[in-house]
Amino acid sequence: MKLKPTFVRVCVCLITTWLALQPAVAQTREELEEKRKSLQADLKRVDEKLERLREGAGPSNNEGVTYYVEAFGIYTVNSAGGVEPAVTLRNADSKSPIKYARIAMQLYDRVGKVQHSAIGDSSATQWLRFTGPLSAEDKPAEIRWEPAWYNHSGWCIVITALQLEFLDGRRRSFSGKAVLEALKPGLGNSCSVNGPAYRQ
Repeated sequence: MKLKPTFVRVCVCLITTWLALQPAVAQTREELEEKRKSLQADLKRVDEKLERLREGAGPSNNEGVTYYVEAFGIYTVNSAGGVEPAVTLRNADSKSPIKYARIAMQLYDRVGKVQHSAIGDSSATQWLRFTGPLSAEDKPAEIRWEPAWYNHSGWCIVITALQLEFLDGRRRSFSGKAVLEALKPGLGNSCSVNGPAYRQ
């Protein structure tokens, strides 16, 4: 059977067109593959954020905050000379709530001399304890303790150490000069700065 020239020309035309379209199809497939990879990466990031939310991290009001102590000082001195310290504590760690906080403080008089308690524990340093939980989403905890010292000369306090234990088992400690890392920027930790400003 002899093929008609018109039929042959149509076949050649179709084959030529198909061959000409192949690079464009291949290029389109490559572009789609790249888009698919990009979308998969975006989806992975979204999944990671959702996982953190499920674990209780949640969106934090403290985003960008790295300090734990927002304010501290003497809340009041009662008629018996009982010095009641106060601390405003926040959680700068979005991974886990604070379970316990232990804060070491020293009491000073107006001329910068360390004072001891005349009643009970006469140690210069008093350790005060806070029990949480306190998460990053919570408002800062305004903590006030019973008198830690009995001394009518008490005028201001400094924090000498901060120990934090989180619900996930992690611990963080600040002592010496490192205590400043745990304090709100600009918040002094010496009696010459903290005295009158923090005594109410």
